Amino acid sequence: MWRDAFKPTQILDSLCKKNSLPAAEYRREEVKMDNKIFKVPPEAFPEEASVRNKGRVADENWSVDDEHKALYVLQHWEEMPGYGYKLVPEHVEIRSLYNPENPGLVQVR
Repeated sequence: MWRDAFKPTQILDSLCKKNSLPAAEYRREEVKMDNKIFKVPPEAFPEEASVRNKGRVADENWSVDDEHKALYVLQHWEEMPGYGYKLVPEHVEIRSLYNPENPGLVQVR
């Protein structure tokens, strides 16, 4: 689950539109952005979200993996030739928030 109001794919799509770039092309282990290919390492995927660790491919899991791929690209956006700059990581991360009055119950993601 994502804490931000927008998912990483939405943030990345917005950056592409803002910079007049073509939409990101999500591939099995990489993301193509214009002429740059971001190789996404296996550790960019949480174990529970990655279909790779399960040794099978399921269509419903591809969108989850795309979110982690987009997050990786956002975390490395400064590497984007001609367009890149450092993004504030707190705005493109996942983290569950809990209320001490309701332990174990996720309040916000």
